[in-house]
Amino acid sequence: MEIPEEHQSFDYGFLTRDTTLSMEGLLVQDVAFTTSSDINGMLLDCEKDGIRLQLRITSLPLEAELGEALKGKSLNIKGLVSASQGLYQIKILSLNDMEIVDP
Repeated sequence: MEIPEEHQSFDYGFLTRDTTLSMEGLLVQDVAFTTSSDINGMLLDCEKDGIRLQLRITSLPLEAELGEALKGKSLNIKGLVSASQGLYQIKILSLNDMEIVDP
């Protein structure tokens, strides 16, 4: 049976998993650290044009001072769309993929 196009729906987040993206002007609202087995590293809650999203930085030597220094800053990033615990995130693979700019 064919489903008419106007009745089809897609999980666009799932369709973009493991693709790369670049974004500019992400304002860091909050920073958290985690050491659980499925999410390890630093989580940055960001906002861009009223939309909230989360960046995840893993497998790097991360310190609380870096997290505090990022609060309130604006970031330009390159990363991978990923998912963890049912939420979509942007995974930053290297600090070289994150540029701090004035808010």
